Amino acid sequence: MSEGSRFLRGVSSGWLSLVIIGATQVVQIRMARLQLPEAEFALFGVLSNLVASFLIAEIGVRAAFARLLIEARCKGGDVYRRFWASSALVFRAQGVMIAVITLVCAPFIDTWFRIPEAQLPTIRLVFLLLGGASALGYAFGHHPVSLLATQHFVLPNILTSIVGVIGFFVFAIGMRAGLGLYAFPLSLAPHLIAACFAFPFITRSRKIAPKVTMADVAWDDIRRIFVLGFDLFWVALYNLILGHTLLLYGGMILTTTQIAVLSVNLKLVQFALQIAQRIPGTAEPILAQMVTVQDITRFRSAWFLSAKCALGATLIGTGIMYLWAGFSIHYWTSDADVMQHWALLLVCLVPFRYILHTVCVLGCTLFKAANRMRFFLLWELIIYTVLAFPIGQKFGVEGLLSVSFISLFAGSFAPGVRLIQRMGNFPPLEIPIALTKTILPLLVLLVAVVASIPNPEQLALPMRSLVSGGWILSSILFLWFIALDPTERNSLAAKLAAVPSPRTPVT
Repeated sequence: MSEGSRFLRGVSSGWLSLVIIGATQVVQIRMARLQLPEAEFALFGVLSNLVASFLIAEIGVRAAFARLLIEARCKGGDVYRRFWASSALVFRAQGVMIAVITLVCAPFIDTWFRIPEAQLPTIRLVFLLLGGASALGYAFGHHPVSLLATQHFVLPNILTSIVGVIGFFVFAIGMRAGLGLYAFPLSLAPHLIAACFAFPFITRSRKIAPKVTMADVAWDDIRRIFVLGFDLFWVALYNLILGHTLLLYGGMILTTTQIAVLSVNLKLVQFALQIAQRIPGTAEPILAQMVTVQDITRFRSAWFLSAKCALGATLIGTGIMYLWAGFSIHYWTSDADVMQHWALLLVCLVPFRYILHTVCVLGCTLFKAANRMRFFLLWELIIYTVLAFPIGQKFGVEGLLSVSFISLFAGSFAPGVRLIQRMGNFPPLEIPIALTKTILPLLVLLVAVVASIPNPEQLALPMRSLVSGGWILSSILFLWFIALDPTERNSLAAKLAAVPSPRTPVT
């Protein structure tokens, strides 16, 4: 199967998986919002983000493993076996570290967040269960990562869909049985079974996971993983802070009602972000393979095409989400959870901000050059942290979200673009010009839509559908004729025409 077909199959199967998982999560959140007390619902969102932030303990190991696995596979034989054994040991050790952090933090959660005394035992036990599940899943995390790194996209996406549906039914049974918050960690059981048994079985059957023993562990490989991991640590730290501090900071400065509203809206945003991430995420191992074999000419054209598609598609999705978020939340939970106008736009722009950073800053990880971005990523985090509390306290959610955009452009964005340009031997100004042609027309069009429709939730369904159709059509035309050059249009058209039918065997 060609790289283009593999990429499109990976993206399409990933989107199908996300639609299935997203549909189950929509119902799951509705059940929780209606059946749980408001304080418990809000606190679960805060605790989930706190547990997710514990992945900082991996210090970039997962990303380093994915990048080095590609090189080890090219060498094969004993080199690959030693690398796999060493990686497995590292992931086990990191899983233990996450478990230890969970145990250390458990006694202090009532001092960090506003937890009613009567709910403290339940909240603390749920926190321990979530942390334990995260630690166990990470200990086996090298198996699903290896499937993606070796461009086996479809099977993991199918398995993830199946597990997500099973987890939803477990959650629904738990809620109907009156388990309350305990239904959330209980629903993670199918995911843990897949992580500990199903994914290892798949990697062994695909000859990705060789049989190894402790004797195969090579300390030099462990050192290489941690050295590159530490370079990527700042990337992981950045993503964790920007990805989870909105609710964590909100838990410290916002009311319970505001946190609950934000939690509901962020569920839609997180779903949209996962959809958007499929394009650069699927392209990453393909681009890394080109860099590994020093096919830089083909890399440049592929990077441009994936970057433009990722950014353009994300902005198109931003407009759709703005127009339909309030309508969806009205029927999903209640009108009390609907956000409006510029606050809603800022929330809907979260996926675009993430994809912009992924493409224009984290692209340096393809060249294993993340160490050159340490200072700029750290500076960006300092800007974000220094501004978040005073601006967030004064302007609420709008302030926190605005600071995240300010910190990006004042921090790592420009240095990241310059580094990718230098490492990929791009002609001067080619990347800035391409980004401007991709982003600016769609942003101007989006702002015009928001300015003219401040309350999209009040639009009648036929009018909302008409406006959405006009937005999609005009955005695609802008992207096709302004962002893409003739060569890219021909290349993309050829790839779309060459997508295999569903009956084509997956390799």
